[in-house]
Amino acid sequence: MQDKKSLSIAMLIDGRPQAFVDFFHLTHFPGGRAEQQEELPQNSLLFLKTQLVKADIARQSHQVEEVYGAYKLLAKYFAQLGRLQTAEFFFKQCLHFSREAAWLPGELEFLDLASSGATSGGDKGAEGVATTTLAHCLQARASLGVGKPGGPEQSGPAVASCSLGILYYAQGAFPRAVSLFERFFEVARGLPDKRMADVARINLGVARAAVNSQ
Repeated sequence: MQDKKSLSIAMLIDGRPQAFVDFFHLTHFPGGRAEQQEELPQNSLLFLKTQLVKADIARQSHQVEEVYGAYKLLAKYFAQLGRLQTAEFFFKQCLHFSREAAWLPGELEFLDLASSGATSGGDKGAEGVATTTLAHCLQARASLGVGKPGGPEQSGPAVASCSLGILYYAQGAFPRAVSLFERFFEVARGLPDKRMADVARINLGVARAAVNSQ
């Protein structure tokens, strides 16, 4: 039977230092130092190792979708186990890697997951996992249209509506945020940079989901 020590050593021998670092941290400090949890069973340890190695290999060969897919699978797996801090770690990995690789589909899917609650597997306790970095993510996505074709005189109203919507969302004024994101979407649809409309659509979906959950 392979325990976490032997699995960790195997990753080092195989030349997977990043996979080793993540595996060691997640298995030796589960849920963080302040929150002690039961040891992961062997099948979970093997699954974690397999996906981390897969992500490591894909990262080195610049296979963006493969890296994202491995992290997303791990995030949803640990959310279903109720290990929310571990799930949050991998959701953040999805977001950070997508931004690092400038991979728009990954960023948009992350927000889709957050707005739909698909990450929770039906568990309300896990539903907040994907939204812990949501305000920051929305702010980053709002900047897509700045300095792009169409000029500030065109994108300005869209960015202003989005920025105000983010402020109201952060304050918990979700209906007001919906109203502003609707305006954002209306303006963004007429801009040359169609990514602005994608951002507006996702922001609006997130805000509406927040209203419906109240």
